[in-house]
Amino acid sequence: MANAKEVASDLMQGINTMSLNPKDFVEVVTGDHRCLQQSAFRLFVACIKEWATHEQYDGRNEATVTLSKRIVAMMGDELDQIPFV
Repeated sequence: MANAKEVASDLMQGINTMSLNPKDFVEVVTGDHRCLQQSAFRLFVACIKEWATHEQYDGRNEATVTLSKRIVAMMGDELDQIPFV
């Protein structure tokens, strides 16, 4: 079984090939088992929370960091209330 770093690396390599179809990705993730959707969302939120802490960024990831900061500011503690089911 792959560990978290291997899974993340595989995802990022897939994104880097520029052949990852966002519509297909979204269809699979949002159509999978609801418990898995919840776990995936918790991972996405963890990324948002981490990006929000970044102070160094440039034009390549500026939108990611600034929007993450806005999401964290707006949602606050609610981002920590996504249960594992």
